[in-house]
Amino acid sequence: LLLNISIYAQNNSFIVNETFDGTSMPEGWYFIGEGVDNFSISTTSNAGGSANELLFKSSPIVTAGIHLVMATADLTDVEELGLSFKHYFNYDQLSHTLGIATSSDNGNTWNTAWSQTFSNASATGLHEVDETISTSDMGKDSVLICLFYEGNTYNFSKWYFDNISIFPKANGNDIQ
Repeated sequence: LLLNISIYAQNNSFIVNETFDGTSMPEGWYFIGEGVDNFSISTTSNAGGSANELLFKSSPIVTAGIHLVMATADLTDVEELGLSFKHYFNYDQLSHTLGIATSSDNGNTWNTAWSQTFSNASATGLHEVDETISTSDMGKDSVLICLFYEGNTYNFSKWYFDNISIFPKANGNDIQ
């Protein structure tokens, strides 16, 4: 019984585990640069989870990129992270890049852990991400983790996000 509890506890240590059940942005989430007016909590469920969800809207127009910091984590002895979330993209035109990045220098340098570019109308719709990620920031004790956007927000309508989870992956030294 104790072994099962230990294994369960190791596998459920979340850095981010957000389902957007509240009506305001999650506590501790913040922006580096622009974007604060582009995000809100919507009562919809377009991303495939339960209502509420994170809404990223195109207005006001941002062209310099957006970094929404979700967490600061101690990644000492962590080699990889698990990442999962759902999103619904309402494409309009041109190219948009969505990603997850880390920074161990307080946001001065961002290292891309995962990204995807959406560049045509077939990108419209529901998407699910379930990835193992790693950057040069793994193993450091104070790492920012952000959702980032590159492109021109004028060129899409809305983007919805739900059930964002980021967690340490078990390494060879963990009980598994």
